[in-house]
Amino acid sequence: METVLATEAVGYDISYQVEELENKNWNQVWESNFSPILVDDQCYVRATFHEDKPEYPYQIIIDPKNVIWYRPSPKPLSMMLSFILENNFEGKQVLDMGCGTGILAILASKRGAKDILAVDFDPICVESVNENKELNQVSNIEAKFGIQRSNSRSSI
Repeated sequence: METVLATEAVGYDISYQVEELENKNWNQVWESNFSPILVDDQCYVRATFHEDKPEYPYQIIIDPKNVIWYRPSPKPLSMMLSFILENNFEGKQVLDMGCGTGILAILASKRGAKDILAVDFDPICVESVNENKELNQVSNIEAKFGIQRSNSRSSI
């Protein structure tokens, strides 16, 4: 580490500290940081390891793996889920850009959307959407990998 820092940080004083961590079940710690989201008493978004709540009309089951399934604050996601709940999606075509785990695409499908394109620049997200649409028994979502070109235009 010292060699890398010395060659990369010329002209700077660098210090660091090494700390040994106790052995833990890191997957269990990671999973404990996820809480289910309830939106408008209608849509319950949960991970596969959370309790089933069939009393809600829309239950979305997500296997988050290494994907951020909602932002540090779930507020923007909740707002978008509320929008989907409040509007008619029957027969509509939907684009979920920056789809992450596909939560919005899945709810749009459950609300009657016809064709849904879910796009993300992270291939893990695309894989996650495909797995989560199976978990939620929806088949009308097409997940695609989008890349950003150097000229700032996206390609799907």
